[in-house]
Amino acid sequence: MKTEYENVIALGHCGILLGNCWMKEMTHESLSALGRDGSPELKEALRQLGWEVPAPSGNEELNRVIEELAIDYCRLLIGPKGHLSPVESVWTTDQFQSASVSAMQSFFEVLPGYHPPISFHDHIGVQLDFVGNLLVAAGQSQEVAGFEPVLAFCESRLQWADDLLRGINALAQTVFYRGLATATGRWVADVKDRATMKPPIQ
Repeated sequence: MKTEYENVIALGHCGILLGNCWMKEMTHESLSALGRDGSPELKEALRQLGWEVPAPSGNEELNRVIEELAIDYCRLLIGPKGHLSPVESVWTTDQFQSASVSAMQSFFEVLPGYHPPISFHDHIGVQLDFVGNLLVAAGQSQEVAGFEPVLAFCESRLQWADDLLRGINALAQTVFYRGLATATGRWVADVKDRATMKPPIQ
């Protein structure tokens, strides 16, 4: 049975995985790793977040699903029009590289050695990746103080994402991306609950 600290680390790794799904289109390999070839623990964690990942049984079906997901991802998050930007600054100031970028960079200082996986530092995927890494570090340190930046980050940097997630839920044409939006919202709520426990873990 996992300790509470191990559960926190697993929660962090789940956030990193969610972030990656927002930053990159699904490939044959990444979809299989989430679904068909995923560990029982991963599948159960995603199921608890309300995300049933498709597990195509053959190459033909897999190719069809990947094509559907690529079309939905581009339509939802890339455009050229009618899409929902996954970048905080676009939602808050209607432009890229606003104050939310410098705010993100100031948080990066809390986790020395952290390198954002893409150049848009206020992208929802980077934000999930970062808080996931914060959780992993907090779980590894086994110190209650390690949870303080987790809660501060969620409360100051992830509020904007509620509108994005509602929009994706409404507009997605695939169960996969509706599930990703649902899972992301529930994961953030779980993180906040974990970080606000006094003390967070016994």
